[in-house]
Amino acid sequence: MGEKKTTIGVVLGSIGELFQSHVWPGIADAARERGAGLIVYSGKIPHTPVLADREIGVVYGFPDESRLDGIILFNSVLFNFMQKEEEDAFVRRYSSIPMVSIASETIDCPSVLIDNKAGMRSLVEHFVREHSYRKIAFIKGPERNFEARDRFAAYREALAAHGIPYDENLVEPGDFLYESGALAMQDLLDERKAAFDAVIAANDGMLFGALSVLRDRGIQVPGTVGAGGFDDVDDARIHSPPITTIAQPLYTIGKVACHLILDMLDGLDVPKITYVPNHLIIRRSCGCSPKAHNARQVNGAGGASVPGNEGPIVDAERRRKKEESRLFGAFEKMLEDELSGANANGDFVDAFADILESNVFNSGETPELAALLDALAIHAGKYTPQKRLAAAEILMHARYMLTEFLGRTTNWKQFNNRLIQLQRLSKALSSALSSEGLFAALEENLPDLGIRECYLSLSQGEPTATDYVIEPPRESRLVFAFRDGSRVPIDPAGIEFTTKRLTPEGFPPFKGKGSYVVFPLLFRDEYFGFILLDLGLLLAGRDPIKRGRLARCEGALGGGELFFAGRECLARGGFPVHLVAGVVQA
Repeated sequence: MGEKKTTIGVVLGSIGELFQSHVWPGIADAARERGAGLIVYSGKIPHTPVLADREIGVVYGFPDESRLDGIILFNSVLFNFMQKEEEDAFVRRYSSIPMVSIASETIDCPSVLIDNKAGMRSLVEHFVREHSYRKIAFIKGPERNFEARDRFAAYREALAAHGIPYDENLVEPGDFLYESGALAMQDLLDERKAAFDAVIAANDGMLFGALSVLRDRGIQVPGTVGAGGFDDVDDARIHSPPITTIAQPLYTIGKVACHLILDMLDGLDVPKITYVPNHLIIRRSCGCSPKAHNARQVNGAGGASVPGNEGPIVDAERRRKKEESRLFGAFEKMLEDELSGANANGDFVDAFADILESNVFNSGETPELAALLDALAIHAGKYTPQKRLAAAEILMHARYMLTEFLGRTTNWKQFNNRLIQLQRLSKALSSALSSEGLFAALEENLPDLGIRECYLSLSQGEPTATDYVIEPPRESRLVFAFRDGSRVPIDPAGIEFTTKRLTPEGFPPFKGKGSYVVFPLLFRDEYFGFILLDLGLLLAGRDPIKRGRLARCEGALGGGELFFAGRECLARGGFPVHLVAGVVQA
């Protein structure tokens, strides 16, 4: 019997959005590791207030059981602005396909979650205990998002636990988007004239928007106002000041979700809910000095210091081994102290997080940290059965954090190079005067973007809207195919096929092979086709979140706002008058 071939579909709001761009690379890596194919369906979050892209929702009608064996659904994002009837209709279209949901348990399928309440509670408590903040403004997420509701509830609970009265004048609505954070801060300052000494947002994106307003007003963060967020997206690390936030292990969430759906398809029993731990990350925005915090945590664990880089180069290896031994001793003692009750629950993981956050170990040295955890696991074998179980849970949490650290290594040089290449492609496409000119520009520039395959298809009809959902036209026509560095010859009139198949017979994606992303194509607000790109080269490296960042560039080929260089060029080519002539990702 031949090896089982499986293809997983990922239905998300936007491949380049802050939260989602950190999760899907984990899915892609897990699929590749287990020999499964992957198709990402990227649109825009339905009914997003600041976007008028409802027609992009046609892509959510593409996933089909003839193409997919299972689906991973980002319903926590997709349902942000939906009513219950719309949610039910949205999910019903996939009812015949096994499913796992990301960050929400609102539908009847296995879900991967984090403890939003515990995370937000730890952030608020840090603000109160360490900084004595008592007037903490809060920017909420979407009302229908259960994660947003949990985070707001935890904010109120933490205030009450410390005897701080709830003040609704300090609470602003938001929708997880940057713009809503800016509007919330403007309202606090200009309309409410609110007095506050700190601000916390239900996600990092809104906090960035709020901080931009404070910066424009000359209000210092930290100093005058402390600030905290939730998610720990890449930009939280490089923001000025760096953001104190709750780190969701986003890359790990993606890997866990993919393993769940593949286990289901292999006939294994999987839990209804899988929790992935989150963690408080302390940086400067709250008013802390991270270096002092790191030193206190690690040095307090038996006298170990963070490995440094002082001294002659010739002694580096010897010094490294000595420091590794001291570090193991420190963490061994911390583990034992936590299990015995001498230290508080979570101290071990806090110290491990501080080591990662300190950047002492780079991505090439992380095997040393993995080896440290392996050695501690062996050491824990001498404990009683109850303590062994507790130690395994603590070390599992640390492994999650290490996996996330590996998944967040970023290569800015390659990212910036891709931006330059994308701009060059956009310019070439915008100057094309015919369909053949457009195709020639694509053929010349796609290799520079690392794209090995590209299939562009035009709609043969109009989308239909029924029962709260938009369905794509039944038929489409492939007009451009690119594979392995060159254009694939096809009939000049194009090749018709069933839209949900994504390509005609004989063209990828093939069952259980490759990783692809689908973007709908729009001119103004009118759907006219879609583009299918491979993600192969983006998945070949060791830097998953770099790939998420680069995907924002790749996504511009189909998921961004389109600009058009001349509708008549396609009429001259014998095609429908709509075709992408260039793209710009906002």
